[in-house]
Amino acid sequence: MLSELKIVETPVNNATHSRFSSVLIILILSITLVFIGGFWGFYHSKIQSLSQTIQRLSQQVHANDQANLLLTDDVDKLQKVLHDQEITLTEQTHALKQLTHLSQEHEWRLHQIKYLINLADTSLSFGHDIPETIRLLTQAHHLILETHDPALTVLDQSIEDNRKTLAGIKIPDISLLFLKLHELEQSIDNMPFLGAGFIEENTPEEEISTTNNWRDHLKKTWKQLRQLITVKKTPNALIPLVAQEQGEYINQYLHMQIGQAQWALLHHNTTIYESSLTQAIEWINRYYTVLNPKTQEVLMVLQELKQENIRIPTLQLSKKLLLMN
Repeated sequence: MLSELKIVETPVNNATHSRFSSVLIILILSITLVFIGGFWGFYHSKIQSLSQTIQRLSQQVHANDQANLLLTDDVDKLQKVLHDQEITLTEQTHALKQLTHLSQEHEWRLHQIKYLINLADTSLSFGHDIPETIRLLTQAHHLILETHDPALTVLDQSIEDNRKTLAGIKIPDISLLFLKLHELEQSIDNMPFLGAGFIEENTPEEEISTTNNWRDHLKKTWKQLRQLITVKKTPNALIPLVAQEQGEYINQYLHMQIGQAQWALLHHNTTIYESSLTQAIEWINRYYTVLNPKTQEVLMVLQELKQENIRIPTLQLSKKLLLMN
């Protein structure tokens, strides 16, 4: 019975064991499936999250690429702007240098204009040289035209007014008068003194008798004395005759008077000038042969020179021009 019982119990244990194994397997499979499902869900969510992250990153990369393109475009534009600004800066620097140069040149021309006007005033006030003064003012006028500065228009008009005023003033030609006096001085020694060309009185000779009375001896002595003395007649008995030694002094005196007239001419002293020429004329009329052509020529020149007005008017540039200068 025991053997039968054992035989009967063995199948029952095997079945139980088989069911237990099946349950265990199912349980393991379930757990595995659960784990697999859990892992799958977890990894699926991770994959989705990662996919979304990748998508966002892709979008950010695309956005960054667009931003880089825009930035590159902005950089190109900025470089172009910088290049244009550099060109503009170069042009402005060049223009500034030109402006500085023009400013320095303009200032230099202004100094030249002032210098020429001051020099013209000195030439007119002290040298009484009207042509030189007009020449200096003309140079200042040309410099003003070269500056192209409208602010100098009034100054230029004042210069033009002074030029017209000076051009209308007539002053004696001192150099020409001085040369005439010099030539006149050379002609002084060529004028003949009184006594040259006078007619000798020829008295008929009386015959002396051969008698030895005292009257005959007196006539003979008188004849011998007349041979030693020359008697001359002049148109005017009051005009003195000039000896050679006296003539040299008279010539020196005339030279002195002419030289004095030259000095007075250079110093614009009308009184001494006219007085010297008057003295020269009087001495020529007194001691020289007036009818001689050489003497007549000298007297004519002296009279012409005496009529010359050597007085220099007071000359000065207008106060308006000097104040603007």
